[in-house]
Amino acid sequence: MVEFGGSKIIPVILTEQHVATMAECLPKICEAMCDNKTYGHSGGVFRLTSGKNRITRLHMDNHYITLNFQDLRYVLNMFYVVQNQLNSYIAALPDVMTYVIYALS
Repeated sequence: MVEFGGSKIIPVILTEQHVATMAECLPKICEAMCDNKTYGHSGGVFRLTSGKNRITRLHMDNHYITLNFQDLRYVLNMFYVVQNQLNSYIAALPDVMTYVIYALS
């Protein structure tokens, strides 16, 4: 899982599927914001919306975080690292579960 948030807000937690969707949508959102246009993606409880005032909201269920254009560009530039770390975590999860079961028995 990937968590977005800050010190004074409830974090938004994304699953593997939502991370892939966000990776696909981030370049489109940045392009729309550069052109001063709106962009929206909705996939069940996960939504990405942008307005003409260069603000993007990342919604998950009833929680959301707001990203300005500079924040969004930062996320776009480092999101491949997030994806790689998530993929490594998912690949290592069976080994960790085997170790935990062995240690507890």
